Amino acid sequence: ARFPITQSFWMSCASCHPEGQTDAVTWKLAQGPRDTPSLAGGEVHTGFLMRQALLSDVTQTDGLIRQIQGGSYDRSDPADLPDLEALAAYVNLAIPFPHGPGPAAGASPTHGQALFAQHCASCHAGSFYTDSGAGNPALDLAGPIALHDVGTCVVGDEFPDQPAADALGSLHAACEFDTPTLRGIFATPPYLHDGSSPTLSDAVARQLGHLAAHGDPAAASLGAQDRADIVAFLETL
Repeated sequence: ARFPITQSFWMSCASCHPEGQTDAVTWKLAQGPRDTPSLAGGEVHTGFLMRQALLSDVTQTDGLIRQIQGGSYDRSDPADLPDLEALAAYVNLAIPFPHGPGPAAGASPTHGQALFAQHCASCHAGSFYTDSGAGNPALDLAGPIALHDVGTCVVGDEFPDQPAADALGSLHAACEFDTPTLRGIFATPPYLHDGSSPTLSDAVARQLGHLAAHGDPAAASLGAQDRADIVAFLETL
């Protein structure tokens, strides 16, 4: 093989990320069920990588290449690093966001944006709608990492969420997750870290319910039209 990124040509990066997007599959991994995230828009803009902020740079996926794909890359090897850096450049700079379909009839994305700013923007902040890397712009895994328990932890399952080690070997808690970007979210069902919400409407309803029970009681008063308006706003991103 020209590139030792896979064994027997059975699994490549594109197997799960076709054209840099998502295969919409939830995988049963050692750290728990994980929905494949889209890489659109560039990981360099969206903070830490993996659902629990286990990596800070695409070159650190050498461990995944060895563990999952059967490859032999090692970022500490000067002969391998240029290929990993080329892979990082592609993921960071060459995968465009898809264009949204526009709001559904009868929904108001402007009203949805106002509701989003009131109830969701504390975590989904900034131009990429994430607080990943907040207070830690260098994405130093030894520095502060903003993780959140948003009520989606999988327990009592054959593959429950587990603590997971990052690239430095430090354990991140099982039920605390990195905030994903919302750019291009209309194109990435199913939703949440384990793919347990089949639609944006379901994901919004679940998260508003969590907010209502954890410090934002006003979220409980949002009705079906309010939720539809939030979804309409998300579909414009």
